[in-house]
Amino acid sequence: MPTIKVNDWTKEQLEDIKEEEDHSSFDSVIKSLLKERERSPEN
Repeated sequence: MPTIKVNDWTKEQLEDIKEEEDHSSFDSVIKSLLKERERSPEN
């Protein structure tokens, strides 16, 4: 599986979302954020 490098602040934010929204993985967090972005009326 490919990996990406993120800075500490970004990782902390992803960890917070993962815990708050009960995601099983960071992949799941990122997919969720991307889906939200697609649904956003600003796009």
